[in-house]
Amino acid sequence: RPTIVGVSIGGTTSAAKTTAIFILDDTFSMSVVDQDGSYFNQAKESIRDILSQFKEGDEVGLILISHQPDEIEMISNRSKFEQTVDAVTISHSSGKLNNSIIKAAQLIGDAKNFNKEIYLFTDFQKGRLALENEITDLKEQLGEQVRLYSFNYSGKEVFNFGIDDLKINTQIFEKDKPVKFEATI
Repeated sequence: RPTIVGVSIGGTTSAAKTTAIFILDDTFSMSVVDQDGSYFNQAKESIRDILSQFKEGDEVGLILISHQPDEIEMISNRSKFEQTVDAVTISHSSGKLNNSIIKAAQLIGDAKNFNKEIYLFTDFQKGRLALENEITDLKEQLGEQVRLYSFNYSGKEVFNFGIDDLKINTQIFEKDKPVKFEATI
C-alpha cells in the first residue's frame, strides 16, 4: 500500500487512508465457467484478495453494472463489505460500464482520503461498454491522483443472446383474443 513517511501533511499519518470503489460486473455473461470456476466467482475472490490489503480507516464502496442506485454506501468495516460482496448474485439485467465508471468517478471525487482507487471487474462484453454518444470525459473528476485498475475476465469466446426491449403492441386486452408483442433480441 502507498505510504507517506517522514512528511507531515495535515490529516495524514504514516499510512495514508484509501477510498476504493469496486465495480463488479454482475451481468449474466459473467456466469461463464472456465477451469477456475465462473468469471463472477473469480471476480468476487479477487475483491476479497484486494480487501486483505486494506487497513482500519480505509473506506470502500460497491457498484454493480446491472444497477446503480442513487446512493452507494461507503463502508469502513472490511468484514461487513465482504458480506456485501458475498451476497451479490448474477443479475438477469444488464447495464453499461460507462455509467458505472461515471458513478464511481462521482463518489471518488467526494472522497476525503489521500489514496483514491477504482477497481473494475468485468468481461468487457462489447455491447456493455457504451454507445459512442454516451462516452463521458472523466479527466476532471478522476484527475491524476485516482488510480483505475481493471480485471479482464474474457478468456473464452462467448455468444450471448438477450432481450433488449419488449413492447406490447396490443392496445386493449380481451378474453380469448391474441396479445401481440414486439421483442428486440
